Amino acid sequence: MSRLMQGGLALVVLVLVSTACFGQPVRFSGSLSLTGEQFSASESAPAAAYRPTWNGRLFARSVVSIGRWLEIPLELQLSTQERRFQGAPGVTLPGLQPFNQVGISPRIGPWLRLHLGSFTRPLTPLTLGGIRVRGAGMELTPGPLRLVVLYGRTRSPREADLDAGLSGSYARNFWAVQVGIQQGATEVLLTVSHQKDDTTRGESLRWLLTPDGPVRMAVAPQENTVASLQTGLRLGRYVRWRSEVAVGAFSRDLRSDQLEIGISIPSWLFTPRHSSNIDGAAEAELTVEPASSFSVALGGRWIGPGYTTLGQPQLESDVLDLTVAPRLQLRRMGLVVSMRGGLRYNNLRQSRLATTARTIVAVNLSWQPETRFGLDAAFSNYGFQLRPRADTLRLQNISRSLSLTPRLMLQQNGHLHTLSLTYSFQDSEDRTFTHPDGVHNRTHTLTLAHSYQMPSRLRLSTTLSFSDTRMPRWRTRIWAFSEAAQYPLRSGLQLQASAGLSRLTTVDTATQLMLRWGLRYQLPSPYRGTLSLDQQLRRTERAAGGFSELLTVLRYVYTW
Repeated sequence: MSRLMQGGLALVVLVLVSTACFGQPVRFSGSLSLTGEQFSASESAPAAAYRPTWNGRLFARSVVSIGRWLEIPLELQLSTQERRFQGAPGVTLPGLQPFNQVGISPRIGPWLRLHLGSFTRPLTPLTLGGIRVRGAGMELTPGPLRLVVLYGRTRSPREADLDAGLSGSYARNFWAVQVGIQQGATEVLLTVSHQKDDTTRGESLRWLLTPDGPVRMAVAPQENTVASLQTGLRLGRYVRWRSEVAVGAFSRDLRSDQLEIGISIPSWLFTPRHSSNIDGAAEAELTVEPASSFSVALGGRWIGPGYTTLGQPQLESDVLDLTVAPRLQLRRMGLVVSMRGGLRYNNLRQSRLATTARTIVAVNLSWQPETRFGLDAAFSNYGFQLRPRADTLRLQNISRSLSLTPRLMLQQNGHLHTLSLTYSFQDSEDRTFTHPDGVHNRTHTLTLAHSYQMPSRLRLSTTLSFSDTRMPRWRTRIWAFSEAAQYPLRSGLQLQASAGLSRLTTVDTATQLMLRWGLRYQLPSPYRGTLSLDQQLRRTERAAGGFSELLTVLRYVYTW
């Protein structure tokens, strides 16, 4: 019996048993999306080499509620492609994982929630983020007490096939525990998480380029244990404090010999090796909000050079961040201003040849003095400076961006016009030892958008844009025009059509034409849901030749 059938049978049994025990009516709610795609292209099209000719997907999320004490969410994701990504031949894609997923997270009573199957449960910013776990979990929240226990795998085993562009992956076992108290802005949470690759399940390889050609090389299996203490506190009416301190142990290669450190550590927690290191991280934020119209947040983050957590793979190490973020809102004037400034440094332990300093300033403004008129503006400045011990290798980069968007809305006798004009400017200056005077890259972009709603319910949308990028050796210009229309043909049936033309001029010239049409039909009772059919034709012309792509999508969406 497949895992999907086993999960469905377990859900049916759980509903029947719970109904008999609680004697409450069963309520179902959720959504279902069923999609079928058919793709065809000429042989010269790049996507023809790796995009499947046909693909089907099923997304389903349902919540079964029994009275007020039992709630069972069910999530299901299926695809005929079976994997999340598919790449062109010769391209190695790391971490390919199964697409098909099923999971339930029932809530039993006011303070118990269970997880079974595939689920995500973030814990803290320095330990575990939104990675998907395949296993089981439990959350207990009686009053202010908190207890979370998670167990399973964050990575499934995959055998490597480098000739097909698949690097494979080891099975990665995972467990995490969080315990503490949390009530409003007050919290004290202790979190411990552990991940370890299982070299007996799966295989991870990559190509290593050598003078004699590419060689297949095994990727080292890893182990990681992270512990953190997260605290939060409200200081009076206007001040909030939140912080987290973490320490992490990481082994880069489980094939290395074990290291005797004179302390007995359980193997299920961590095994020190010659490839292991330990480091820490901390972050804090102080928010002052004396009024609903004004607030300011002061933040800081310190990530040690050796700190690694596999639960947050995007977390950058060897970083010191200092930020300040004020926000002002004047409701009578319709004005909202938010600002953010910060400094970032690396080389925290002088382990690099140079220290990098980054300066970030960002300002966003939204002004809506009346319904008919509005203005949006944004400015950002990003500075990068590398100060090595040898002045001849000094690097400096400054990037600035500015955008202005006035908006106008006119309405009369059932006719509604919405007009917006957006201008954006980006400028970057690079100073290196080879170009001490700096190299400038500038981009100007202008976009005009118009939307027209007629009394007959016909809606037209027009967009015209131009972009000009100038670099020292070449210039790139992009023209783009698109027109879209929506019209209800009859009750529940809507027609959509659009056409777009773009032209890119640089060293070469490319012209692209896109035609798209679609139908949306709201099924009448007793048949429910929305049925849609979309077809998109894309033609691309270049000096070396052209190619065509045709995509047809049939989708059914039902919400109950």
